[in-house]
Amino acid sequence: MDANTSPQTWVEIIKTAGPFVVALGSLAFNYLQSKRLAEINHKKDIEIAEIQQKTIILEENLKSKNAYLIKLEEIYSPILAKTEAILQNYFGLVFQKTKSIEKIQEDLLNYLSDDYIAFSMEVRKTALAKAIVICHTLKNHKAYELASQFDYQITQALALIDISGKSSEPEHYDALKQAQDTYRLTYVAFFYCIVNDEVKTALP
Repeated sequence: MDANTSPQTWVEIIKTAGPFVVALGSLAFNYLQSKRLAEINHKKDIEIAEIQQKTIILEENLKSKNAYLIKLEEIYSPILAKTEAILQNYFGLVFQKTKSIEKIQEDLLNYLSDDYIAFSMEVRKTALAKAIVICHTLKNHKAYELASQFDYQITQALALIDISGKSSEPEHYDALKQAQDTYRLTYVAFFYCIVNDEVKTALP
C-alpha cells in the first residue's frame, strides 16, 4: 500500500477489516473448543465403556460364585442335618436316668444304629471332595481349610457315640455337646468365608 496513504484511510481500512478479524478469531476459538470437547467426550466414552465392561464381568463372576455357594449348601446341608439328627436322637435315647443300660442298648439298636452305620465315612469324604473342588475353583484357600476342619470335626463328634449304651455319664454328654458346638461354628465360618469373599470381590 502507498506510504502516502493518509491516517484517515488507515482508520477506514481497520474499521472495515476489524469485524472480519474478530470473526476469524471467534471461529478459531470455537474450533479449538470443539476439538477439546470432542477429545474430552471421547475419553469419557472410553472410560464409561471400560466401567460397563468391568461391571458386566463382575456381574458374571458374582453369578458364578452364587451358583457355587448354592452348590456348597446342597452338599453340606444334608451332612449337617444328618449329623444333628443322629446326635439329637442319641441324646434322647441315652441320657435318661430312668432307663437301664439294657433298655438303652435296645433303643440304640432299634432307632439309631442303622442311621449311624449308613452315615459312613465314605459319604462324608465324597462331600468333602466335592467341596474342595469348588473351593479350589473359587481360589479360596481359607474356605478349603474350613471344609477340611468341618469334616474332621464331624468325624470326631460321631466317634464319641457309644453304641453299646454304656456311656451315659455327664462327662460324656459334655464332650458330645462341645464337639457339636465346634462343628456348628466351623459350618457357619465356612459359609461366611465364601459369602465374605463374594462381597470383597464386588467392592471397587
